[in-house]
Amino acid sequence: MMKMSRTMKNRLKFLSVVFLMGGLLGGYTITNSSTIMAKAKTVKIKKKAKPIKKKTVAGSKNMAIDFVMKPRNQSQLRKDIYATVTPGNKKYRKYLSPTSFGKSYGASTKSIKLVTSFLKKNHLKVSIYKGNVILRVSGKTRDFNKALKIQMVYAKAGSDTFTTSSKTPTLPKNLKSVVLDIVGLSSAPLTESTKQTKQPITPKPSAPVVQSKPVDYSHHKFVDTYNVGDLYKSGHKGQKQTIGIITFSKFNQQDILDFWKLKTEKVPASASRLSVKKIENGGNWDGYSETTMDIEAAGAIAPSSKLKVYQTDNTDLGQLNAYAQAVSDNQTAQLSNSWGKSESQTTFEEKNHLSSAHYVQAMDLVAEQAAIQGISNFSAAGDNGAYDDMLFGGTEKDVDFPSGLVYMTAIGGTTLPLTDNNDNQVVTKQRAWSWDYQYPIMNDYFAKSPKSLTSESWMNSYMVGSGGGFSKLSYTPAYQKSIKGVNTYNGVSMWRNKSKGARLLAYNDALTPSQGKVDSRNVPDLAVNADPMTGYNALMSDPNSYRKHQQSGIVGGTSVAAPQVAAMSAVMNSGMKHRIGFWNPQIYRLAKHHDSPFTPMNDTKDNNNLFYTGQPGTIYNQATGLGYPDFTKLFKDLNK
Repeated sequence: MMKMSRTMKNRLKFLSVVFLMGGLLGGYTITNSSTIMAKAKTVKIKKKAKPIKKKTVAGSKNMAIDFVMKPRNQSQLRKDIYATVTPGNKKYRKYLSPTSFGKSYGASTKSIKLVTSFLKKNHLKVSIYKGNVILRVSGKTRDFNKALKIQMVYAKAGSDTFTTSSKTPTLPKNLKSVVLDIVGLSSAPLTESTKQTKQPITPKPSAPVVQSKPVDYSHHKFVDTYNVGDLYKSGHKGQKQTIGIITFSKFNQQDILDFWKLKTEKVPASASRLSVKKIENGGNWDGYSETTMDIEAAGAIAPSSKLKVYQTDNTDLGQLNAYAQAVSDNQTAQLSNSWGKSESQTTFEEKNHLSSAHYVQAMDLVAEQAAIQGISNFSAAGDNGAYDDMLFGGTEKDVDFPSGLVYMTAIGGTTLPLTDNNDNQVVTKQRAWSWDYQYPIMNDYFAKSPKSLTSESWMNSYMVGSGGGFSKLSYTPAYQKSIKGVNTYNGVSMWRNKSKGARLLAYNDALTPSQGKVDSRNVPDLAVNADPMTGYNALMSDPNSYRKHQQSGIVGGTSVAAPQVAAMSAVMNSGMKHRIGFWNPQIYRLAKHHDSPFTPMNDTKDNNNLFYTGQPGTIYNQATGLGYPDFTKLFKDLNK
């Protein structure tokens, strides 16, 4: 199983007080210059796992996996999900409880008994998440080996060592028809993990960036930009609501409370607002900055809400169980996840036994259960623009998993208007987020320091922007089919394969326009500010410390945007009689109206995510989805 990378994947921009005063980077401003490109080579990191010779896992070692049961009546389930968010339908906003879901759509009692009986006979313990879809199974390795006719061994992929099965698991014939998947036999980590340093918000971009004038970096900027203030004035601030945060790392609670107390934020900072549910081993400190900024941002936008953090191991088993636990608890009307990996990497792992064979289906099934229970599910769209697989050595256009799932609401990113220290208007209006507006500065820098232009510095500087494009794993959902701009695209071929087999892309000086059609799930669904250059405050200390080296900084990424939108779901839910539920069919329906609560971003100039750009006359594009929201209007439209 592969360790999940953060969608922000170190795309955070740390701005010290010196930077905010204009003194860190010197006199860089936007200028014209020739374009250069990295000559360094990138190692292709997708490698098949190979067992270590004669290294079997001790039979006495404890382990846990999931049995994913096949659902019943899945086609009816999908119809009923739409019914719960369709005004006029008799099932409109009549959501199911986890127990009711299990009775109607989960595995039958007979199927559950067949599987549990088999497992218990093999001395394995079973617990069932409400909904009768996910069975958590634990016990000794020797008992798993015998029951599933496998051999657990240590394996290597690149430099990573992990445990996996050297054989495909085998089930008795009477179980094959009721079990969809077995998740967790491989504990393979990601090939590139997050490392922490003394500076909690790291790293800086590899090249100098635009020096912007000091502006408001508090959550009030989000409130003002997306018309949230009127909701606050009406008393809707997230009271009696809980925001669920799915995360794979620990965090310092004191950082959260100190952040909320900042003069710039001024939101309730009671420790009672925050609770943690540990799943599996509860994760580690790798990537703690992600967890910290997710909670800080969500808690600031919905100041009267509570937050429940589902803190789990950074594995596919950990992720599935975090969602299963949250859906089983049914205590949160909104969930947010800022972690992900490319769909290409996800497919690679399934094919090479680094994850289970049907992991995508398993995740989709849990998302379906959440939807019919009225849980709004938000996921960050990624921060490598149209090239989400870049972090894993790929150069083809790709989108992020799990944001590309049909029952997820994928959140993309924008850049707000930006003025540099010389009063030059670098970004004149809200646009799709990519750092192409900084390319001249980066070009000048790397022309003067060519040795610093490595594949890593190239990616951290040039390949930055809002995730978006077409899913390779999900079909075009019904809610997107009637939307002008869906399944067609305008693109700017800014990058091209340098040569056959090359791992880096080369800059295309011609900026060749491109058009086409693709029939699949379009990502994202909407977008809000995510550019670190126009980002938000954050406060962090060293991992596992009490205010040690505590620093403030400015963060960005769609991984900030996702919890902010989840927080807005809580704000709106606090003014409604029933949960909003599954957002996507509702927001696409509203977007077709002449008085839509979304502003389409269909300009073709200075409005791209490194490839996809606007389509004039449409309401959707693959860089920003339906566009950016007016939350007060969205609330009124949803509450009619």
